[in-house]
Amino acid sequence: RLVQTELAAQLEVSITPVREALRDLSTEGLVAFDPHRGAVVRNLDLDEVREVYELRMALEPLIVRRVIGAITPEQLERADKLRHQMEQAESGAAWAEMNRHFHRILVEPDEGSRLSTILNGLRDTASSFVGMSLAANPGRIIEADAEHAELIELFRNHDVEGAVRLSVQHQRATI
Repeated sequence: RLVQTELAAQLEVSITPVREALRDLSTEGLVAFDPHRGAVVRNLDLDEVREVYELRMALEPLIVRRVIGAITPEQLERADKLRHQMEQAESGAAWAEMNRHFHRILVEPDEGSRLSTILNGLRDTASSFVGMSLAANPGRIIEADAEHAELIELFRNHDVEGAVRLSVQHQRATI
């Protein structure tokens, strides 16, 4: 249960930004509003996680095809720099957060589109599951780091089909 007044006191802010943050988390599917209990943290069930990843695997190829020709060398350099930081991450949670940012960089050329907004929401919803998945399979981080390096090279070489194939494989390996 998330009590707005307690959160506001802990964060030393007024209730208004806490209320807005809880609404944002609700739209991302991370918080639910219960009429009797107020805001509560949602637990993802396995069926919901599978659905999120099915949607991502269907939509990622669309966005890869849109952005691969428009991504800049600077964006790829930022993604590569973040990839190196991910290899040094001290926790699965830190890695998962950087992973979200890594994938957002790769789709920046389509930022603001409906597709990008939908995928960002799906990534946000999946991010808590990524952390749990990594805790259950720590070796997955090494595999994902290698996939990230390969993905950057595929983008640099404008290899659309290779990038699409790897993006889907990357999603599938998480679930």
